[in-house]
Amino acid sequence: MRFKHVSWAILPATMELWNKRKITVAECASVWNDGTVLVCKKEGRLAFIHGASGDYGVKIGDVHMCHHDQTGAFKGDYEILNILHWKKVDGKVVITSQLPFDESTKASLAVFK
Repeated sequence: MRFKHVSWAILPATMELWNKRKITVAECASVWNDGTVLVCKKEGRLAFIHGASGDYGVKIGDVHMCHHDQTGAFKGDYEILNILHWKKVDGKVVITSQLPFDESTKASLAVFK
C-alpha cells in the first residue's frame, strides 16, 4: 500500500440514484454523458468513485482517506486499482481504462463533492 493522501469528500450515490447496492460503469454512464471512474478497493470490496472528468492526479496504488461530504463521517481508505474514462459515442458507452477491466463488474458508487 502506498502513502495515504489527504481526505476526499465523497457522497454515496448508488441507492439514491438507482435504488441498488451495486452498479456497473455503464449504469453510471446512464446518468452522466462522460466522466472518470476510479475503481477502488475499500475493506476488501470494490467501490467506484465518479468524477466529471480528468484523472484527479492519482495513480494506481494510491490510497486516499475519504469522508462523507455532508456528515463528515469517515468512509474508509480507498486504494486505487484502476482508472476508467468513458464517453458516449453514437448512443453507446465507450470505456477506456489504464488496466484491463471487465465491464460487467459491479460495485457501490460514490461521487466526488
